[in-house]
Amino acid sequence: HGGAMSFRSSAEESAFAIREQENVSAKKTIASLAIKLIKNGNSIFMDSSSTTGYLVPLMNNLKFLSVTTMGLKNALLLSQTNNIKIYIAGGQIQNHSNSIRGSETISFISRFHADVAIISCSGVDVDAGFTDADIEQTKLKRQMRLNSKKLIMLCDSTKFGKTFMCSDLTFSDIDYLVTDKLPPKKFLDKIEGTNCKLICPENTD
Repeated sequence: HGGAMSFRSSAEESAFAIREQENVSAKKTIASLAIKLIKNGNSIFMDSSSTTGYLVPLMNNLKFLSVTTMGLKNALLLSQTNNIKIYIAGGQIQNHSNSIRGSETISFISRFHADVAIISCSGVDVDAGFTDADIEQTKLKRQMRLNSKKLIMLCDSTKFGKTFMCSDLTFSDIDYLVTDKLPPKKFLDKIEGTNCKLICPENTD
């Protein structure tokens, strides 16, 4: 009433329960594309995002996977599968969130090496790259990039053109960018100058 509007700043991260219900169709599309990049026997880093959680049921069709995550919900989902060895990072549990974070979490991740890291972001900008509202999430994602051979960024189309406070990674840091729609041309031009491979329903080669 009275024209009031909700406001989210670039320094705010929405609660996991809210994010889990947003853009469900897009996240399922992304998961169906990203699962094709995972192979039997892979060791995997998986962040705490709701988008990566949609991959878990699809992983049940693969064998001999090893997954290290800092996501409480994702660890629970993984525990319901049959062929996955699961590790969960220790550290501080962020209130109203699904994530474990802090220096202990980074130290834990630094002792592992993965074939592939699967992460998401809060926003993506042509100049700023991939961003989040939380500096601890940013530190974790950079550590996963350092300790993995390949990095898959899952990013639904609503995040293009949004910028949050903390810079995660640049386009050059990403091996695969998986999204549910073809991004605007300025993003396609940016990707073309890097080794990043775009995967979306219009471009699945």
